[in-house]
Amino acid sequence: MIITLLDWMLVILILIFGARISYTDFKRNKIYNKDLLLLLIFSLIIICIQDVIFFMNYGKIFLLPKHVLRGILGISIGFLFWIMGLWAPADGKLFGVLSFVIPGRFLVVTNNSEMLSLLSNILVLISIAIIIPNITKLDKKDLNQIKKILNPKSISFSLIGVFGLLWILQWIMSLLRINGNIILTAIILTFIIGFFRVVFKLKFKVLIFLLFFLRLFLDFPNYLSLQEMFKMLKVFVVYILLRMIILEGIFNKNIAYKKVDELKIGDYLAMVPVKENGKINLKRINFFSLFNYLSTALGFEEYEIIGNYDQSIGLESENIEVIKKIFKEKGTTEVPVFKTMPFAPYIVLGFVIAIICKGDGFILLGIFIKTILWKIGLLKI
Repeated sequence: MIITLLDWMLVILILIFGARISYTDFKRNKIYNKDLLLLLIFSLIIICIQDVIFFMNYGKIFLLPKHVLRGILGISIGFLFWIMGLWAPADGKLFGVLSFVIPGRFLVVTNNSEMLSLLSNILVLISIAIIIPNITKLDKKDLNQIKKILNPKSISFSLIGVFGLLWILQWIMSLLRINGNIILTAIILTFIIGFFRVVFKLKFKVLIFLLFFLRLFLDFPNYLSLQEMFKMLKVFVVYILLRMIILEGIFNKNIAYKKVDELKIGDYLAMVPVKENGKINLKRINFFSLFNYLSTALGFEEYEIIGNYDQSIGLESENIEVIKKIFKEKGTTEVPVFKTMPFAPYIVLGFVIAIICKGDGFILLGIFIKTILWKIGLLKI
């Protein structure tokens, strides 16, 4: 009874601090370290009290190691998203702290994939927030890019890639005892494909066809079952959407124009000076483009960004004057700058969904929809 009450006190802490952190991020574009530290201290006190009760009754410490493990996994995921340029460092720290605080009883649905399922909650919310406001802002170039992705040749190759890689991914996830829902599986698949595209370049196609033929012969006839085919189709559809959002950055339209002299530390540039074939040029970049970020971060591009500009940090005191000078030399008066998106509200909301649904809210949403369809006779289970 007392343990349950203390768990709900942790939930109240998440709601109170989550509301404050979301507000400061939305209004001031800032997550304060003191808020994260206070949330961590208060929650640690409550968790220690719970473990004292456990030790008095059962002679062992039970909860703190589990919270610490979730916190380490959470901060690791946050760090990974930071170095890929998808989150700011503060967003990564917030995900890590909330991963530490959330009681395990609210994650029972997802078992060993707790942090990944929480992440899928958040990424779905962020994707919706990116797509809906920007659908009407798509220009001719974006529509041509979408047509290129959806043409028969591209769709066929993507389907072949999903077919082969999904087989390997499912095998790895089963070994690690990770319960992968459709959205989570598609997210991991998208990042793998993005990484392989950058590292292997032209050999990427050879790798994809190799995996395709391996599964075609070694996994026969498992992939011919209706259940497996339907699962692959659902993963494929989600992957195509994620490819547009994450790999290609098509829906990223949050751009404003600033005069060169008005650029300040922390601004995220949508156009950067690069050295290419011995010449200095200005190149447009996609902030949410994983493919673009990995290409430059891993050194696979044929150009070098001047001033060691890092997309995950923005302009710094060490490079701002150099970059400003180049813009002026190129005759550029206004520079496209990304309007930063407040991720904290979506991160907090993702955890609230987990608390309400005891795990992955989007799994339960799917179960609910399937149950309704079954009740009205449109689906056979």
